[in-house]
Amino acid sequence: FLAGESCISLNFSLSFLPPHGLSLQVRHLVASNSEPPAPLPGDEDGTRAEHLDKALLDVTLNGCFIKHNYHPPSYGDYLSEVWVIPARALRRGSNSLVWQYLRGSTTHYWIQSIRLYADTLPA
Repeated sequence: FLAGESCISLNFSLSFLPPHGLSLQVRHLVASNSEPPAPLPGDEDGTRAEHLDKALLDVTLNGCFIKHNYHPPSYGDYLSEVWVIPARALRRGSNSLVWQYLRGSTTHYWIQSIRLYADTLPA
């Protein structure tokens, strides 16, 4: 992804609306620079070091924010997270999930996998 220029759109269709929304599992990576974090003034032990790697994301479903100006954790390895998609964001039929990599991001961002699932099915 290139900051301020990249986005991905994933389209899917629902034949029913899950009563409690969906769960979105993403496995992603914020690339780490090879240099250590820059220490802040007065921080001799480095506990308040400011990490230079930053990825800023907007994730929307049908125009509804799932994550806004989200800064995923940066550990230099793939990380799995599960986010809640509220029922109000879903539509019967066509749906569009959009990932936008925002300006202000300072490193590379990678998505390894995305999984949408319902915790409960309709009766």
